[in-house]
Amino acid sequence: MDHHRKRRELYFGSGGDFFKKKQIDMFKRIILSGECDLFAGDYLDNQDPYCERGRWKFSEEYGSYYSRKNIKPSYLPDFGVLKMSGKLEDFALDRTWSSAQRSFMISEKAMEIFQEFDIAPYVSQKVEFVHRKKHFDNFHYLFFYTNNTDMVDYENSIFQIRELIRDQIILQEDLRIRSEEEFFSLREGLGNEGTLKKIVPSKLQLTYTRDFFNFCHLGFDYYVSDRMREKLVQKKVKGVEFWEPRFELKMPQGVGRA
Repeated sequence: MDHHRKRRELYFGSGGDFFKKKQIDMFKRIILSGECDLFAGDYLDNQDPYCERGRWKFSEEYGSYYSRKNIKPSYLPDFGVLKMSGKLEDFALDRTWSSAQRSFMISEKAMEIFQEFDIAPYVSQKVEFVHRKKHFDNFHYLFFYTNNTDMVDYENSIFQIRELIRDQIILQEDLRIRSEEEFFSLREGLGNEGTLKKIVPSKLQLTYTRDFFNFCHLGFDYYVSDRMREKLVQKKVKGVEFWEPRFELKMPQGVGRA
């Protein structure tokens, strides 16, 4: 049997409403709370395509490109030595990166934990930065380059159309989508209507599981298995929080608690 399909419990979520206790005790979401600001070093040339007024244009030039392509990047950008402001924790999420749902930095301690588990496809490299006059070179930049859409059983999932800004307003319930192609076609059609709408799940059926992954086309949240969450807590990794889910996440048939 494929190792992705082993019995394991997921902790999942995407903000908002809570489920009843009998539902929420199985899933939680992982929130990257270690927010910071990253700036290019003073020595860098401002004509560099990844640098504008001292701040990295990473999300526009690199992250957004590979986010659209949904393929493994052929290279990684040269960050040089960055400057970091804000609180330094094991998870560092730059607040200005529009590709934040795909990328963040983690400490060496957190990276060792990641390497023990089944993580969604990513590329990584060491990152150097200065924080409060101290130099650090033991952090890793991670970029998750796939949408992980193959993990979604569309035919057995249920979706909604909501307003993009006023997320609590539901415009259509019990929306059935038969495939990934139909999902993206419908989403593109909503954009052509000139109104701010989005498609979100109310029940998402999984085809298989991993220990850490996200669905970039369905929101900004990351998902973590129970065994990996326990390891992060045990090792006292800082910069992450675990919250309740917004919608139901169904395990593959025959897969339950680890």
